[in-house]
Amino acid sequence: ITDVIIENPDVTFTEKEITFNDGSRPDLVTLYSYGSDNNVSKFAATYGFNYVDLNGIATGEVDNVAYSLRDGTLQLSAKDPTKPATLPANSPWLERASASSITELVIGNGITEIPSAYFKDYTALTSISMENTVTSIGSEAFATSTSNTTPLVISLSGKIASISFDFLKNRTGVTVNGVSGTAAESISGDGITVNIKQIFRLLLIGNSLSLDAADCTRAGTTSQLYNILKSMLGEDSIVEIGVLYSGSKTSAWHATSAEQERALYSFYFISESTGGNWTQTNNATSKYGLTYADWNYVTLQPYGAEVQTGISSLSDSDGASKDEKFLPLTVSLPYLIEYVEKYAPTAEVYYYMIWWTNNLIELNVGQSKFNNALLPTAKAAYAAVNEGNYKFDGFLPIGTAIQNARSTYLALNYDTNSVDPQYNLQRDSVHISYTIGRYIIGLAFAELLVPEDRRADGYVLPDVRDSDTLGKLPAEYTEIARLAVEAMLNTADTDCSFTKISGYTDEPSAKYAQEVTNKELGVFEAESVDALVAMIENALLVGAKEDIKISVSASNDITLSQEATEFEFSVTVQFGYLKTEVTKTISAKLK
Repeated sequence: ITDVIIENPDVTFTEKEITFNDGSRPDLVTLYSYGSDNNVSKFAATYGFNYVDLNGIATGEVDNVAYSLRDGTLQLSAKDPTKPATLPANSPWLERASASSITELVIGNGITEIPSAYFKDYTALTSISMENTVTSIGSEAFATSTSNTTPLVISLSGKIASISFDFLKNRTGVTVNGVSGTAAESISGDGITVNIKQIFRLLLIGNSLSLDAADCTRAGTTSQLYNILKSMLGEDSIVEIGVLYSGSKTSAWHATSAEQERALYSFYFISESTGGNWTQTNNATSKYGLTYADWNYVTLQPYGAEVQTGISSLSDSDGASKDEKFLPLTVSLPYLIEYVEKYAPTAEVYYYMIWWTNNLIELNVGQSKFNNALLPTAKAAYAAVNEGNYKFDGFLPIGTAIQNARSTYLALNYDTNSVDPQYNLQRDSVHISYTIGRYIIGLAFAELLVPEDRRADGYVLPDVRDSDTLGKLPAEYTEIARLAVEAMLNTADTDCSFTKISGYTDEPSAKYAQEVTNKELGVFEAESVDALVAMIENALLVGAKEDIKISVSASNDITLSQEATEFEFSVTVQFGYLKTEVTKTISAKLK
Protein backbone atom coordinates (compact mmCIF):
# COMPACT_ATOMS: atom_id res chain seq x y z
CA ILE A 1 0.00 0.00 0.00
CA THR A 2 1.42 3.40 -0.99
CA ASP A 3 -1.62 5.70 -1.16
CA VAL A 4 -4.64 5.95 1.16
CA ILE A 5 -7.50 8.39 0.48
CA ILE A 6 -9.54 9.34 3.56
CA GLU A 7 -12.57 11.29 2.34
CA ASN A 8 -13.55 12.69 5.75
CA PRO A 9 -10.83 15.05 7.04
CA ASP A 10 -12.48 15.10 10.50
CA VAL A 11 -12.30 11.32 10.95
CA THR A 12 -11.52 10.18 14.49
CA PHE A 13 -8.60 7.76 14.83
CA THR A 14 -9.54 5.39 17.64
CA GLU A 15 -6.25 3.52 17.60
CA LYS A 16 -3.04 4.99 18.90
CA GLU A 17 -1.32 4.03 15.67
CA ILE A 18 -2.32 2.56 12.32
CA THR A 19 0.36 0.83 10.29
CA PHE A 20 0.45 -0.16 6.64
CA ASN A 21 2.62 -2.89 5.12
CA ASP A 22 5.06 -4.04 7.84
CA GLY A 23 4.99 -0.62 9.52
CA SER A 24 8.72 -0.03 9.22
CA ARG A 25 8.60 2.62 6.47
CA PRO A 26 5.72 5.07 7.03
CA ASP A 27 7.54 7.52 4.74
CA LEU A 28 6.57 5.28 1.81
CA VAL A 29 2.84 5.81 2.47
CA THR A 30 0.89 8.95 1.52
CA LEU A 31 -2.44 9.88 3.11
CA TYR A 32 -4.85 12.11 1.18
CA SER A 33 -7.73 14.22 2.45
CA TYR A 34 -9.25 17.69 2.11
CA GLY A 35 -7.59 20.70 3.74
CA SER A 36 -4.18 21.42 5.13
CA ASP A 37 -5.00 21.34 8.86
CA ASN A 38 -7.26 18.49 9.94
CA ASN A 39 -7.26 15.19 11.82
CA VAL A 40 -5.75 13.30 8.91
CA SER A 41 -2.90 15.76 8.36
CA LYS A 42 -2.14 15.76 12.11
CA PHE A 43 -2.17 11.97 12.25
CA ALA A 44 0.21 11.84 9.26
CA ALA A 45 2.58 14.30 10.90
CA THR A 46 2.55 12.37 14.20
CA TYR A 47 3.38 8.99 12.70
CA GLY A 48 5.62 9.96 9.78
CA PHE A 49 3.28 9.48 6.83
CA ASN A 50 3.27 11.85 3.86
CA TYR A 51 0.17 14.03 3.48
CA VAL A 52 -1.43 15.62 0.40
CA ASP A 53 -4.33 18.07 0.33
CA LEU A 54 -6.83 16.82 -2.25
CA ASN A 55 -8.01 20.39 -2.83
CA GLY A 56 -4.83 20.95 -4.84
CA ILE A 57 -5.29 17.95 -7.12
CA ALA A 58 -7.22 17.49 -10.35
CA THR A 59 -7.47 14.05 -11.93
CA GLY A 60 -9.62 12.56 -14.61
CA GLU A 61 -9.96 10.83 -17.95
CA VAL A 62 -11.13 12.05 -21.34
CA ASP A 63 -11.50 9.28 -23.91
CA ASN A 64 -8.15 7.47 -23.71
CA VAL A 65 -6.20 10.27 -21.99
CA ALA A 66 -5.66 10.33 -18.24
CA TYR A 67 -4.56 13.55 -16.56
CA SER A 68 -3.29 14.52 -13.14
CA LEU A 69 -2.55 18.02 -11.82
CA ARG A 70 -0.79 18.29 -8.49
CA ASP A 71 1.47 20.95 -6.98
CA GLY A 72 1.92 22.67 -10.33
CA THR A 73 2.82 19.47 -12.18
CA LEU A 74 0.53 18.36 -15.02
CA GLN A 75 0.91 14.74 -16.12
CA LEU A 76 -0.76 13.40 -19.27
CA SER A 77 -0.68 9.84 -20.55
CA ALA A 78 -2.76 7.27 -22.39
CA LYS A 79 -5.03 5.22 -20.18
CA ASP A 80 -4.28 2.34 -22.54
CA PRO A 81 -0.94 3.12 -24.24
CA THR A 82 -1.53 0.39 -26.83
CA LYS A 83 -4.41 2.44 -28.30
CA PRO A 84 -4.43 5.94 -29.91
CA ALA A 85 -4.50 8.83 -27.42
CA THR A 86 -5.42 12.36 -28.55
CA LEU A 87 -5.09 15.29 -26.17
CA PRO A 88 -8.61 16.59 -25.28
CA ALA A 89 -9.63 19.86 -26.91
CA ASN A 90 -11.15 21.39 -23.77
CA SER A 91 -8.13 20.93 -21.41
CA PRO A 92 -10.33 19.93 -18.42
CA TRP A 93 -7.53 20.46 -15.88
CA LEU A 94 -7.87 24.20 -16.46
CA GLU A 95 -11.16 24.05 -14.55
CA ARG A 96 -9.08 23.61 -11.38
CA ALA A 97 -6.04 25.74 -12.16
CA SER A 98 -4.92 28.44 -14.55
CA ALA A 99 -2.42 27.73 -17.29
CA SER A 100 -0.07 30.26 -15.68
CA SER A 101 0.08 28.17 -12.46
CA ILE A 102 1.48 25.04 -14.12
CA THR A 103 5.26 24.81 -13.78
CA GLU A 104 6.03 21.27 -14.93
CA LEU A 105 4.59 19.28 -17.83
CA VAL A 106 5.08 15.52 -18.14
CA ILE A 107 3.79 14.03 -21.38
CA GLY A 108 3.67 10.32 -20.74
CA ASN A 109 3.36 7.08 -22.58
CA GLY A 110 0.84 6.85 -25.44
CA ILE A 111 0.55 10.52 -26.40
CA THR A 112 1.75 10.82 -30.00
CA GLU A 113 1.17 14.46 -31.00
CA ILE A 114 1.24 17.92 -29.40
CA PRO A 115 -1.28 19.94 -31.47
CA SER A 116 -0.69 23.54 -32.55
CA ALA A 117 -0.98 26.12 -29.77
CA TYR A 118 -2.06 23.39 -27.32
CA PHE A 119 0.07 24.62 -24.41
CA LYS A 120 0.29 28.24 -25.53
CA ASP A 121 0.55 30.78 -22.71
CA TYR A 122 1.53 28.25 -20.07
CA THR A 123 3.81 31.05 -18.97
CA ALA A 124 5.22 29.55 -15.75
CA LEU A 125 6.57 26.35 -17.28
CA THR A 126 10.12 25.52 -16.18
CA SER A 127 10.24 21.85 -17.24
CA ILE A 128 8.76 19.79 -20.08
CA SER A 129 9.51 16.10 -20.59
CA MET A 130 7.98 13.60 -22.97
CA GLU A 131 8.23 9.88 -23.57
CA ASN A 132 9.13 8.22 -26.84
CA THR A 133 5.61 7.90 -28.18
CA VAL A 134 5.54 11.63 -29.03
CA THR A 135 6.51 12.02 -32.70
CA SER A 136 5.30 15.52 -33.69
CA ILE A 137 4.94 19.01 -32.19
CA GLY A 138 2.69 21.60 -33.89
CA SER A 139 2.97 25.33 -34.50
CA GLU A 140 3.25 27.50 -31.34
CA ALA A 141 2.65 24.39 -29.21
CA PHE A 142 4.58 25.87 -26.26
CA ALA A 143 4.59 29.53 -27.38
CA THR A 144 3.57 32.62 -25.41
CA SER A 145 1.66 35.63 -26.69
CA THR A 146 4.24 38.06 -25.37
CA SER A 147 7.94 37.84 -24.55
CA ASN A 148 8.68 35.24 -21.85
CA THR A 149 12.09 34.81 -20.25
CA THR A 150 11.22 32.15 -17.65
CA PRO A 151 14.03 29.51 -17.78
CA LEU A 152 12.63 26.38 -19.40
CA VAL A 153 14.24 22.96 -19.91
CA ILE A 154 12.67 20.64 -22.50
CA SER A 155 13.59 16.95 -22.82
CA LEU A 156 12.28 15.86 -26.21
CA SER A 157 11.08 12.42 -27.20
CA GLY A 158 13.75 10.16 -28.64
CA LYS A 159 11.48 9.48 -31.62
CA ILE A 160 10.46 13.06 -32.46
CA ALA A 161 10.15 13.28 -36.26
CA SER A 162 8.44 16.62 -36.85
CA ILE A 163 8.73 19.96 -35.01
CA SER A 164 7.23 23.25 -36.17
CA PHE A 165 9.87 26.00 -36.41
CA ASP A 166 7.80 28.34 -34.17
CA PHE A 167 6.84 25.89 -31.42
CA LEU A 168 8.64 28.13 -28.87
CA LYS A 169 7.59 31.52 -30.28
CA ASN A 170 8.32 34.48 -27.93
CA ARG A 171 10.25 32.31 -25.45
CA THR A 172 13.91 32.83 -24.55
CA GLY A 173 16.09 31.20 -21.90
CA VAL A 174 15.09 27.77 -23.22
CA THR A 175 17.33 24.68 -23.10
CA VAL A 176 16.29 21.81 -25.36
CA ASN A 177 17.76 18.33 -24.86
CA GLY A 178 17.35 16.09 -27.89
CA VAL A 179 18.67 12.95 -29.51
CA SER A 180 20.90 12.76 -32.56
CA GLY A 181 19.15 11.63 -35.72
CA THR A 182 15.80 13.16 -34.72
CA ALA A 183 13.99 16.41 -35.57
CA ALA A 184 15.63 17.96 -32.50
CA GLU A 185 18.63 18.69 -34.73
CA SER A 186 16.52 21.18 -36.74
CA ILE A 187 15.76 23.46 -33.75
CA SER A 188 17.35 26.91 -33.67
CA GLY A 189 16.55 30.45 -32.54
CA ASP A 190 17.66 33.34 -30.37
CA GLY A 191 17.53 32.49 -26.68
CA ILE A 192 17.34 28.75 -27.38
CA THR A 193 20.19 26.39 -26.46
CA VAL A 194 20.03 22.96 -28.08
CA ASN A 195 21.95 19.99 -26.65
CA ILE A 196 22.08 17.02 -29.00
CA LYS A 197 23.15 13.81 -27.31
CA GLN A 198 24.09 10.34 -28.46
CA ILE A 199 21.75 7.65 -27.24
CA PHE A 200 22.21 4.17 -25.81
CA ARG A 201 19.07 2.03 -25.92
CA LEU A 202 18.74 -1.46 -24.47
CA LEU A 203 15.65 -3.72 -24.45
CA LEU A 204 15.53 -6.94 -22.44
CA ILE A 205 12.92 -9.60 -23.26
CA GLY A 206 12.44 -12.21 -20.56
CA ASN A 207 11.11 -12.98 -17.10
CA SER A 208 12.13 -11.92 -13.58
CA LEU A 209 15.78 -12.69 -14.35
CA SER A 210 15.64 -9.93 -16.95
CA LEU A 211 14.12 -7.66 -14.29
CA ASP A 212 17.11 -8.61 -12.12
CA ALA A 213 19.49 -7.63 -14.93
CA ALA A 214 17.77 -4.30 -15.49
CA ASP A 215 17.41 -3.78 -11.71
CA CYS A 216 13.71 -3.12 -12.09
CA THR A 217 11.82 -3.70 -8.84
CA ARG A 218 8.66 -1.73 -9.58
CA ALA A 219 7.47 1.50 -11.16
CA GLY A 220 8.93 4.56 -9.43
CA THR A 221 12.27 2.99 -8.46
CA THR A 222 15.65 3.65 -10.04
CA SER A 223 18.17 1.18 -11.51
CA GLN A 224 21.81 0.30 -10.87
CA LEU A 225 22.22 -0.72 -14.54
CA TYR A 226 20.87 2.68 -15.63
CA ASN A 227 23.24 4.52 -13.29
CA ILE A 228 26.23 2.41 -14.33
CA LEU A 229 25.53 3.11 -18.01
CA LYS A 230 25.03 6.83 -17.29
CA SER A 231 28.42 6.98 -15.56
CA MET A 232 30.21 4.98 -18.24
CA LEU A 233 28.73 6.92 -21.20
CA GLY A 234 28.99 10.38 -19.63
CA GLU A 235 26.86 13.52 -19.74
CA ASP A 236 26.86 13.66 -23.55
CA SER A 237 24.74 10.52 -23.80
CA ILE A 238 21.16 9.56 -23.01
CA VAL A 239 20.42 6.09 -21.63
CA GLU A 240 17.09 4.36 -22.23
CA ILE A 241 16.29 0.85 -20.96
CA GLY A 242 13.15 -1.17 -21.58
CA VAL A 243 12.01 -4.56 -20.28
CA LEU A 244 9.32 -6.73 -21.87
CA TYR A 245 8.49 -8.89 -18.86
CA SER A 246 6.27 -11.85 -18.11
CA GLY A 247 6.99 -13.95 -15.04
CA SER A 248 8.61 -17.41 -15.30
CA LYS A 249 8.26 -17.54 -19.09
CA THR A 250 10.54 -19.40 -21.50
CA SER A 251 11.75 -18.60 -25.01
CA ALA A 252 9.08 -20.97 -26.33
CA TRP A 253 6.41 -18.84 -24.63
CA HIS A 254 7.91 -15.59 -25.92
CA ALA A 255 7.98 -16.93 -29.50
CA THR A 256 4.37 -18.10 -29.22
CA SER A 257 3.30 -14.72 -27.81
CA ALA A 258 5.06 -12.86 -30.62
CA GLU A 259 3.50 -15.03 -33.31
CA GLN A 260 0.00 -14.71 -31.83
CA GLU A 261 0.45 -11.02 -30.85
CA ARG A 262 -0.65 -11.74 -27.30
CA ALA A 263 -0.90 -8.63 -25.09
CA LEU A 264 0.47 -10.35 -22.00
CA TYR A 265 3.58 -8.35 -21.12
CA SER A 266 4.35 -5.63 -18.63
CA PHE A 267 6.59 -3.10 -20.36
CA TYR A 268 8.97 -1.19 -18.09
CA PHE A 269 10.90 1.87 -19.27
CA ILE A 270 13.50 4.18 -17.71
CA SER A 271 15.25 7.26 -19.13
CA GLU A 272 15.92 10.94 -18.49
CA SER A 273 12.36 11.64 -19.63
CA THR A 274 11.04 9.48 -16.76
CA GLY A 275 13.27 11.18 -14.21
CA GLY A 276 15.58 8.17 -13.98
CA ASN A 277 12.78 6.01 -12.54
CA TRP A 278 10.90 3.07 -14.01
CA THR A 279 7.48 3.47 -15.59
CA GLN A 280 5.13 0.55 -16.27
CA THR A 281 2.67 -0.23 -19.06
CA ASN A 282 0.53 -3.35 -18.74
CA ASN A 283 -1.10 -5.54 -21.41
CA ALA A 284 1.66 -4.84 -23.92
CA THR A 285 2.60 -6.95 -26.94
CA SER A 286 6.08 -7.86 -28.17
CA LYS A 287 5.56 -5.48 -31.08
CA TYR A 288 4.67 -2.63 -28.72
CA GLY A 289 7.94 -2.97 -26.81
CA LEU A 290 10.08 -3.42 -29.91
CA THR A 291 8.65 -0.35 -31.64
CA TYR A 292 8.63 1.88 -28.55
CA ALA A 293 12.17 3.11 -29.31
CA ASP A 294 14.85 2.61 -31.92
CA TRP A 295 16.71 0.07 -29.82
CA ASN A 296 20.48 -0.39 -30.18
CA TYR A 297 20.55 -3.70 -28.34
CA VAL A 298 17.94 -6.39 -27.62
CA THR A 299 18.58 -9.37 -25.33
CA LEU A 300 16.75 -12.71 -25.34
CA GLN A 301 16.76 -14.71 -22.09
CA PRO A 302 15.99 -18.47 -22.11
CA TYR A 303 14.76 -20.04 -18.88
CA GLY A 304 13.60 -23.26 -17.23
CA ALA A 305 14.23 -26.69 -18.71
CA GLU A 306 15.42 -25.18 -21.97
CA VAL A 307 18.57 -23.74 -20.33
CA GLN A 308 19.58 -27.24 -19.15
CA THR A 309 18.53 -29.40 -22.10
CA GLY A 310 17.96 -26.95 -24.94
CA ILE A 311 14.28 -27.93 -25.08
CA SER A 312 11.42 -26.26 -23.26
CA SER A 313 8.60 -28.26 -21.73
CA LEU A 314 4.89 -27.91 -22.23
CA SER A 315 4.58 -28.49 -18.49
CA ASP A 316 7.01 -25.76 -17.37
CA SER A 317 6.12 -24.01 -14.14
CA ASP A 318 5.01 -20.94 -16.09
CA GLY A 319 1.68 -22.68 -16.72
CA ALA A 320 1.27 -20.76 -19.96
CA SER A 321 0.37 -22.02 -23.41
CA LYS A 322 3.21 -22.59 -25.87
CA ASP A 323 3.18 -23.75 -29.44
CA GLU A 324 4.88 -27.14 -29.48
CA LYS A 325 6.95 -26.24 -32.53
CA PHE A 326 8.80 -23.61 -30.45
CA LEU A 327 9.94 -25.98 -27.68
CA PRO A 328 13.54 -26.38 -29.01
CA LEU A 329 15.73 -23.30 -28.48
CA THR A 330 16.98 -23.85 -32.03
CA VAL A 331 13.46 -22.97 -33.23
CA SER A 332 12.21 -20.38 -30.72
CA LEU A 333 15.37 -18.25 -30.75
CA PRO A 334 15.70 -17.89 -34.56
CA TYR A 335 12.02 -16.95 -34.71
CA LEU A 336 12.51 -14.29 -32.04
CA ILE A 337 15.62 -12.93 -33.80
CA GLU A 338 13.63 -12.67 -37.04
CA TYR A 339 10.81 -10.94 -35.14
CA VAL A 340 13.25 -8.43 -33.62
CA GLU A 341 14.78 -7.72 -37.03
CA LYS A 342 11.29 -7.00 -38.38
CA TYR A 343 10.28 -4.45 -35.75
CA ALA A 344 13.67 -3.19 -34.50
CA PRO A 345 15.79 -3.51 -37.65
CA THR A 346 18.77 -1.50 -36.36
CA ALA A 347 19.15 -3.44 -33.11
CA GLU A 348 21.88 -5.96 -32.34
CA VAL A 349 20.47 -9.13 -30.73
CA TYR A 350 22.27 -10.90 -27.86
CA TYR A 351 21.83 -14.20 -26.04
CA TYR A 352 21.59 -13.45 -22.28
CA MET A 353 22.92 -16.47 -20.38
CA ILE A 354 21.57 -16.72 -16.83
CA TRP A 355 23.17 -18.40 -13.77
CA TRP A 356 22.43 -21.78 -12.24
CA THR A 357 19.54 -21.17 -9.85
CA ASN A 358 19.06 -24.21 -7.63
CA ASN A 359 19.46 -23.35 -3.93
CA LEU A 360 22.98 -22.00 -4.20
CA ILE A 361 23.63 -20.84 -0.66
CA GLU A 362 27.11 -22.20 -0.04
CA LEU A 363 30.52 -21.44 -1.52
CA ASN A 364 31.00 -22.93 -4.99
CA VAL A 365 27.74 -24.90 -4.91
CA GLY A 366 26.50 -25.48 -8.44
CA GLN A 367 29.83 -24.99 -10.19
CA SER A 368 29.77 -28.49 -11.65
CA LYS A 369 26.16 -28.05 -12.76
CA PHE A 370 27.04 -24.72 -14.29
CA ASN A 371 30.12 -26.05 -16.09
CA ASN A 372 28.55 -29.36 -17.15
CA ALA A 373 24.97 -28.36 -18.01
CA LEU A 374 24.02 -24.69 -18.26
CA LEU A 375 27.13 -23.29 -19.95
CA PRO A 376 27.47 -26.03 -22.61
CA THR A 377 23.74 -25.91 -23.37
CA ALA A 378 23.79 -22.13 -23.77
CA LYS A 379 26.89 -22.17 -25.94
CA ALA A 380 25.53 -25.04 -28.06
CA ALA A 381 22.19 -23.29 -28.59
CA TYR A 382 23.97 -20.07 -29.50
CA ALA A 383 26.25 -21.85 -31.99
CA ALA A 384 23.39 -23.85 -33.52
CA VAL A 385 21.27 -20.74 -34.01
CA ASN A 386 24.15 -18.89 -35.64
CA GLU A 387 24.49 -21.63 -38.26
CA GLY A 388 21.07 -20.65 -39.60
CA ASN A 389 19.66 -17.62 -41.42
CA TYR A 390 18.93 -15.54 -38.32
CA LYS A 391 21.94 -15.01 -36.10
CA PHE A 392 22.80 -13.51 -32.74
CA ASP A 393 25.19 -10.57 -32.74
CA GLY A 394 26.77 -11.67 -29.50
CA PHE A 395 26.71 -13.82 -26.35
CA LEU A 396 26.43 -12.32 -22.86
CA PRO A 397 27.90 -14.78 -20.30
CA ILE A 398 26.25 -13.06 -17.33
CA GLY A 399 25.92 -16.35 -15.48
CA THR A 400 29.71 -16.66 -15.53
CA ALA A 401 30.09 -13.41 -13.59
CA ILE A 402 27.59 -14.58 -10.96
CA GLN A 403 29.29 -17.98 -10.64
CA ASN A 404 32.65 -16.22 -10.25
CA ALA A 405 31.25 -14.16 -7.37
CA ARG A 406 29.82 -17.33 -5.86
CA SER A 407 33.37 -18.50 -5.19
CA THR A 408 33.61 -15.82 -2.46
CA TYR A 409 31.89 -15.29 0.86
CA LEU A 410 29.12 -13.40 -0.99
CA ALA A 411 27.56 -16.81 -1.64
CA LEU A 412 26.82 -17.20 2.07
CA ASN A 413 23.80 -16.35 4.16
CA TYR A 414 20.74 -15.54 2.13
CA ASP A 415 17.56 -15.13 4.14
CA THR A 416 14.19 -15.27 2.39
CA ASN A 417 12.40 -14.22 5.58
CA SER A 418 14.29 -10.97 5.92
CA VAL A 419 12.47 -7.65 5.63
CA ASP A 420 15.44 -6.60 3.51
CA PRO A 421 15.46 -9.20 0.68
CA GLN A 422 19.00 -8.39 -0.41
CA TYR A 423 21.22 -10.76 1.54
CA ASN A 424 24.58 -11.08 -0.17
CA LEU A 425 24.38 -12.64 -3.64
CA GLN A 426 20.88 -14.16 -3.74
CA ARG A 427 17.55 -13.18 -2.25
CA ASP A 428 16.01 -16.63 -2.74
CA SER A 429 16.83 -19.93 -4.45
CA VAL A 430 16.30 -18.44 -7.92
CA HIS A 431 16.71 -14.68 -7.92
CA ILE A 432 19.73 -12.51 -7.42
CA SER A 433 19.92 -9.94 -4.61
CA TYR A 434 18.70 -6.36 -5.08
CA THR A 435 22.04 -4.88 -4.07
CA ILE A 436 25.26 -6.75 -4.86
CA GLY A 437 23.70 -9.37 -7.19
CA ARG A 438 22.00 -6.86 -9.45
CA TYR A 439 25.10 -4.65 -9.37
CA ILE A 440 27.23 -7.51 -10.75
CA ILE A 441 24.77 -8.18 -13.57
CA GLY A 442 24.44 -4.49 -14.41
CA LEU A 443 28.20 -4.02 -14.51
CA ALA A 444 28.58 -7.14 -16.68
CA PHE A 445 25.96 -5.86 -19.16
CA ALA A 446 27.67 -2.47 -19.37
CA GLU A 447 31.18 -3.88 -19.82
CA LEU A 448 30.01 -6.26 -22.56
CA LEU A 449 27.81 -3.85 -24.52
CA VAL A 450 29.35 -0.37 -24.32
CA PRO A 451 32.08 0.09 -26.97
CA GLU A 452 35.36 1.62 -25.82
CA ASP A 453 34.93 4.63 -28.13
CA ARG A 454 31.59 5.46 -26.49
CA ARG A 455 32.97 5.60 -22.96
CA ALA A 456 33.52 8.94 -21.28
CA ASP A 457 37.05 10.02 -20.44
CA GLY A 458 37.91 9.30 -16.82
CA TYR A 459 34.46 7.92 -15.98
CA VAL A 460 33.93 6.72 -12.40
CA LEU A 461 31.57 3.82 -11.79
CA PRO A 462 29.13 3.98 -8.87
CA ASP A 463 29.49 1.58 -5.95
CA VAL A 464 26.97 -1.06 -4.96
CA ARG A 465 23.67 0.52 -3.95
CA ASP A 466 23.03 1.06 -0.24
CA SER A 467 20.92 -1.46 1.63
CA ASP A 468 17.48 -0.34 2.80
CA THR A 469 18.19 -1.60 6.30
CA LEU A 470 21.98 -1.46 6.69
CA GLY A 471 22.84 1.67 4.73
CA LYS A 472 26.19 1.74 2.94
CA LEU A 473 27.58 -1.73 2.31
CA PRO A 474 31.27 -2.66 2.68
CA ALA A 475 33.59 -1.35 -0.04
CA GLU A 476 34.85 -4.92 -0.42
CA TYR A 477 31.47 -5.90 -1.92
CA THR A 478 32.13 -3.57 -4.84
CA GLU A 479 35.70 -4.90 -5.15
CA ILE A 480 34.46 -8.48 -5.44
CA ALA A 481 31.78 -7.49 -7.97
CA ARG A 482 34.34 -5.85 -10.23
CA LEU A 483 36.74 -8.79 -9.92
CA ALA A 484 33.91 -11.19 -10.83
CA VAL A 485 33.07 -9.17 -13.93
CA GLU A 486 36.74 -8.73 -14.87
CA ALA A 487 37.23 -12.51 -14.69
CA MET A 488 34.13 -12.98 -16.87
CA LEU A 489 35.56 -10.59 -19.47
CA ASN A 490 38.82 -12.58 -19.54
CA THR A 491 36.96 -15.71 -20.70
CA ALA A 492 34.10 -14.06 -22.65
CA ASP A 493 35.80 -14.52 -26.03
CA THR A 494 36.81 -18.14 -25.37
CA ASP A 495 34.98 -20.70 -23.24
CA CYS A 496 33.15 -18.37 -20.76
CA SER A 497 34.28 -20.72 -18.00
CA PHE A 498 34.06 -20.14 -14.26
CA THR A 499 37.01 -18.50 -12.47
CA LYS A 500 37.61 -18.83 -8.74
CA ILE A 501 38.35 -15.48 -7.11
CA SER A 502 41.08 -15.83 -4.51
CA GLY A 503 41.43 -13.92 -1.26
CA TYR A 504 37.74 -13.58 -0.39
CA THR A 505 36.68 -17.00 0.88
CA ASP A 506 37.04 -16.34 4.63
CA GLU A 507 33.81 -14.95 6.04
CA PRO A 508 34.88 -11.59 7.58
CA SER A 509 32.47 -11.47 10.52
CA ALA A 510 33.33 -15.03 11.63
CA LYS A 511 37.04 -14.39 11.20
CA TYR A 512 36.98 -11.24 13.31
CA ALA A 513 34.65 -12.82 15.86
CA GLN A 514 37.42 -15.33 16.54
CA GLU A 515 39.82 -12.43 17.08
CA VAL A 516 37.30 -10.85 19.46
CA THR A 517 37.16 -14.08 21.46
CA ASN A 518 40.95 -14.16 21.82
CA LYS A 519 41.45 -10.44 22.43
CA GLU A 520 42.87 -9.48 25.87
CA LEU A 521 41.16 -6.33 27.19
CA GLY A 522 42.20 -5.94 30.85
CA VAL A 523 39.94 -4.43 33.51
CA PHE A 524 37.44 -1.69 32.55
CA GLU A 525 36.45 1.09 34.95
CA ALA A 526 33.09 2.65 34.11
CA GLU A 527 30.55 4.96 35.73
CA SER A 528 27.58 2.93 34.42
CA VAL A 529 26.72 -0.22 32.49
CA ASP A 530 25.89 1.85 29.38
CA ALA A 531 29.28 3.55 29.57
CA LEU A 532 30.92 0.13 30.00
CA VAL A 533 29.20 -1.25 26.89
CA ALA A 534 30.41 1.73 24.84
CA MET A 535 33.97 1.25 26.14
CA ILE A 536 33.93 -2.45 25.23
CA GLU A 537 32.63 -1.73 21.72
CA ASN A 538 35.34 0.87 21.12
CA ALA A 539 38.06 -1.43 22.43
CA LEU A 540 36.95 -4.33 20.24
CA LEU A 541 36.92 -2.12 17.15
CA VAL A 542 40.61 -1.25 17.54
CA GLY A 543 42.46 -3.00 14.72
CA ALA A 544 39.26 -4.29 13.14
CA LYS A 545 38.85 -4.72 9.40
CA GLU A 546 37.27 -1.73 7.62
CA ASP A 547 33.45 -1.85 7.65
CA ILE A 548 33.32 -4.22 10.64
CA LYS A 549 30.61 -3.21 13.10
CA ILE A 550 30.48 -4.30 16.76
CA SER A 551 27.51 -4.30 19.12
CA VAL A 552 27.71 -5.47 22.74
CA SER A 553 24.97 -6.33 25.22
CA ALA A 554 25.04 -7.82 28.72
CA SER A 555 24.01 -11.47 28.88
CA ASN A 556 22.39 -10.88 32.29
CA ASP A 557 21.58 -7.97 34.58
CA ILE A 558 24.86 -6.69 36.01
CA THR A 559 25.77 -4.34 38.84
CA LEU A 560 29.16 -2.66 38.95
CA SER A 561 31.01 -2.47 42.26
CA GLN A 562 34.36 -1.19 43.51
CA GLU A 563 35.81 -4.67 43.13
CA ALA A 564 36.71 -5.98 39.66
CA THR A 565 34.16 -8.61 38.69
CA GLU A 566 33.84 -10.80 35.61
CA PHE A 567 30.66 -10.48 33.53
CA GLU A 568 29.48 -12.22 30.38
CA PHE A 569 28.62 -10.08 27.36
CA SER A 570 27.10 -11.02 24.01
CA VAL A 571 29.15 -9.59 21.14
CA THR A 572 27.75 -9.32 17.60
CA VAL A 573 30.27 -8.84 14.80
CA GLN A 574 28.73 -7.66 11.54
CA PHE A 575 30.25 -7.17 8.09
CA GLY A 576 27.60 -6.09 5.62
CA TYR A 577 24.93 -8.79 5.65
CA LEU A 578 27.15 -11.32 7.44
CA LYS A 579 26.83 -11.58 11.20
CA THR A 580 28.49 -13.72 13.91
CA GLU A 581 27.64 -13.75 17.62
CA VAL A 582 30.05 -14.79 20.38
CA THR A 583 30.11 -14.59 24.17
CA LYS A 584 33.00 -12.80 25.87
CA THR A 585 33.91 -12.52 29.52
CA ILE A 586 34.81 -8.98 30.57
CA SER A 587 36.36 -7.85 33.83
CA ALA A 588 35.01 -4.49 35.06
CA LYS A 589 34.47 -2.36 38.14
CA LEU A 590 32.76 0.89 39.11
CA LYS A 591 34.79 4.00 38.43
